[in-house]
Amino acid sequence: MKWVALVTLVMMGLYKDPSPLLRVQNGLIRGRLSDSRTYYQYLGIPYGRVDESNRFQGPLPPPKWDGIFEAINENTRCPQRMFGSIVAGDSDCLKLHVFAPITRSTKRAVMVYIHGGCFLEGTGTAWLYGPDFFVERDIIYVGINYRLNVEGFLCLGIKEAPGNAGLKDQIAALKWVKDNIAQFGGDPDNITLFGESAGAVSVSYLLISPAARGLFHKAILQSGSTLAPWALQHDPIKVASDLAMQFGYSTRDPHKLYEVLSNKTIEELILKKVPNSLHKTLITDEFLMAPCIEKEFSGTESIITKHPADLLSSGNFTKIPMIIGYNDKEGIYFVAKDYGTHLYNFQDIQNILPTDLEFPSEIDRLWTAEEINQYYFSDERRDSIMDMINLYSDLHFKYPTVIESQMYAKLSDKPIYYYVFKYNGLINMPKMISMFPFTRGASHADELFYLFKPHTIPLPAWYLERMMIRRMVTMWTNFAKYGKKAEEIRVKRDVTDMGVDEGQSGKKYAYLNVIFTKQQCNFCKPQDPPKWNNLYKATNHTLLIKCPQWLVYLTFGTEDCLYLDVYVPETAEPRVKLPVMIFFHGGSYYTGAKDLYDPEFLVLKNAIVVTANYRLGVLGFLCLGGISNLGLRDQVMALKWVQNNIAAFGGDPDNVTICGQSAGASSASMHLLSELSRGLFHKVILLSGSAFSVWAFNTEPQRPAFEDANKISTAYDVEDVLNVFRNASLDNLIKATTDVSTNPRYFKYSPCIDVDSMEPFFLDMPYNLVTSGRFNKVPVMMGYTDLEGSYFYSLLYPDTVAKLNDNLDEMLPSLFSWCSRKDKTLISRKIREHYFGDEKVTLDSVQNLIKFYSDWVAYATSSATSALLTKYSEQPVYNYQFSYEGGREYAKFTTVPHIQGTTHSGELFYVFKPQGISLPLSGRDANFIDRLTTMIKNFMLYSDPTPRGRGTLSVRWPRATSAASNTLVLTDTPRVLATPAPHHAGQFFYELLCAYGWPGYVPCESRR
Repeated sequence: MKWVALVTLVMMGLYKDPSPLLRVQNGLIRGRLSDSRTYYQYLGIPYGRVDESNRFQGPLPPPKWDGIFEAINENTRCPQRMFGSIVAGDSDCLKLHVFAPITRSTKRAVMVYIHGGCFLEGTGTAWLYGPDFFVERDIIYVGINYRLNVEGFLCLGIKEAPGNAGLKDQIAALKWVKDNIAQFGGDPDNITLFGESAGAVSVSYLLISPAARGLFHKAILQSGSTLAPWALQHDPIKVASDLAMQFGYSTRDPHKLYEVLSNKTIEELILKKVPNSLHKTLITDEFLMAPCIEKEFSGTESIITKHPADLLSSGNFTKIPMIIGYNDKEGIYFVAKDYGTHLYNFQDIQNILPTDLEFPSEIDRLWTAEEINQYYFSDERRDSIMDMINLYSDLHFKYPTVIESQMYAKLSDKPIYYYVFKYNGLINMPKMISMFPFTRGASHADELFYLFKPHTIPLPAWYLERMMIRRMVTMWTNFAKYGKKAEEIRVKRDVTDMGVDEGQSGKKYAYLNVIFTKQQCNFCKPQDPPKWNNLYKATNHTLLIKCPQWLVYLTFGTEDCLYLDVYVPETAEPRVKLPVMIFFHGGSYYTGAKDLYDPEFLVLKNAIVVTANYRLGVLGFLCLGGISNLGLRDQVMALKWVQNNIAAFGGDPDNVTICGQSAGASSASMHLLSELSRGLFHKVILLSGSAFSVWAFNTEPQRPAFEDANKISTAYDVEDVLNVFRNASLDNLIKATTDVSTNPRYFKYSPCIDVDSMEPFFLDMPYNLVTSGRFNKVPVMMGYTDLEGSYFYSLLYPDTVAKLNDNLDEMLPSLFSWCSRKDKTLISRKIREHYFGDEKVTLDSVQNLIKFYSDWVAYATSSATSALLTKYSEQPVYNYQFSYEGGREYAKFTTVPHIQGTTHSGELFYVFKPQGISLPLSGRDANFIDRLTTMIKNFMLYSDPTPRGRGTLSVRWPRATSAASNTLVLTDTPRVLATPAPHHAGQFFYELLCAYGWPGYVPCESRR
């Protein structure tokens, strides 16, 4: 019957994806899978109780239950004012929320967050503080509610209302975490307590409170200190008396105040504002209930019994590792709130002097006020917004934080990390919604949006913001795990001759933009990389580090672009020798960049992945006047860098796999054919491309070079062309030579056979090199998607289609350029009849154009290439067809999503995570990614994607033979097609190539 009830709830949508049952001290508990399906969440777990007997006191023990507590209610908050006149929440609010990774583990680091909100507002739920980034890094995250405002911080100095009930709630929550977090996979001996603003003040109080000792082991304080003017009620009886006065009662007697206030509903207490004219905090527009110094009562545990400054200066605090800091323009938030009111027009600087300052005389007070006035408002203008922002930043955040951090550093033997957050990004949301969004710097609370993923406010996944998020979360989680703000991994000087690299950390280390070669000039061959003596900061991830290319209407990139990124598992050590992949991106040889691809899926399989830039377009593939294949030569330098240095990162230089997609795959295949690449790699993975692809080479490279040079100036011969290109501005050069991916004739600047050059990349034609055995014989995994051409269909313009219809002879692939005019006419007629029949070629010829481009891109040569390698190499060849359709085919979203099949590039984001684009990850997609990357990792390790006796893959992927291609169809349920080679979908185009194609370029014996 329980299962029937559960199924009914699921069908009704009331209960989604239940988590495993857990037993905590209260009883059995069940949460649910997050909407992102990446972690379990246990919401609204009670850790304490409040009733009439303890309304202003510490919490009672939490309830126990006999059945199953369904921890799925996130809509809990302690009473607070919203929208001016609405009270949200109720007193049954002492709840916490636990978020845990799906994979079961023990002793994960735990992070407990205390929210801010001036002790007046806030909640520990994920609607604002989404913990996704923390849980992704293997953290158990806990968010807590605590009582606020009057119920949380009424301080009358009597047993009925001793004060600091909200802090006592926090301690009760920490005790619950300490006692129960192991059931969620957390380590009760590795708890990091962190908070922002009032939450940071709370953490600071718990550091100096004996009542919290032993409940946490590290602390992070973001923009809050017990020494801040607003962090302590210096005269709590006056605060309570002023509130009672709003109800018509004038008294300072604590017991009478208690009688008045305890008889008011929570709505009455919260909606009654005490104007700030009665208090000089000026951090908010109303009086502030905050922590206080308590009196001690028998049977009651006090939190703070002395002034925080006295406790800190005496060293009477919990000595643990800490991060403490503030934002450089904290005051933006508060000045913006009060802009145009009393704050903007204040007349007396004394009104903002901290209430805890004591002066020997009134003259001293006036003198101090005037000193502040002269320091911050030297032009005697009280309406200078930036001056006011600086004053508030210093007064309420900077100096209290500096002083507190100095006390910790002086009196503690534990590491103290001090920071200032200055990042000026597009998701600095508090600043963005203020009246000063264009002010440089970071406002109060701006850093929160680089740590949390708010669930009710979808934020744009801008590239640079994603990088900042990665850095912030990495530092915070490394600190939680290791007690350091960033675990330092350094390349030893005796391992590499390059210097020392310092990277970022998380689940993987990312060493970004490492120089792997030196480029002396445009059109020069790459040289050995530079060396450095000091620390090389391999942490700079920017969109500008890409090779020059034309995107939309602008030139992007820089000539100084030959950098690579190294992604390393967290556990890698130099002696481990992990398998290494180096990935070359696609992009038709004229676009793309290394930093579009995040290899996290593979790195988490314990592999090292390197992504590298190489020169593109005319700068990388001009083939003229002794210049040739510079982009391929750049790739060789990247391979050499890996050989010389990857061991320092924990990689095995004797187990390097080249992987490429599209033009990157054809490039990878070309390294099989080059003596310059011999010994630099040991396996190859080709995703939709090879050296025998119809488009892999341009057999007539001079034609586009002359045409493009004459767009810039006048060029009559090769020397003229080179001079024009060398002297042109980068923008003019890239604009004049830009290419398209849909011209079946050629990609204008492509690799070329350069046997006549001084240092050739190719010593012979591709077919001759393979059939004579003069190539690098290594294991190969290769294949294509089952609807390659749909991507290219989406890129077509009407004029391109018109040329295909009206002048197909001139659009024939350059492999036919050596043919006679008669043969070209015959070839174009055959192509038209086969693909289009008697129809006019238009954009409405969807299926026909897709079929044509599919054969042109991959199907015409893929199986024949596999058959050649199988015949002339003793090393295994594994063929695949990618037919999985899920939620991550970004390329298909922009093509013809209604047509079934996986388009060109559709496989990419099941191998990589896209940088800067947030794609969904369903449970189905996650399972497929796991199987696919497991096969890739196995191939890297064992030269076999499905080795016997290893893993739990449900299919055996056999190598190709002379009789069968043994193509593995990659779907939810993979299967092997033992199709006799070289039969494949592009048989017609293949026959054309063998009959008319340029000998040596095509994967068959030419019949001409």
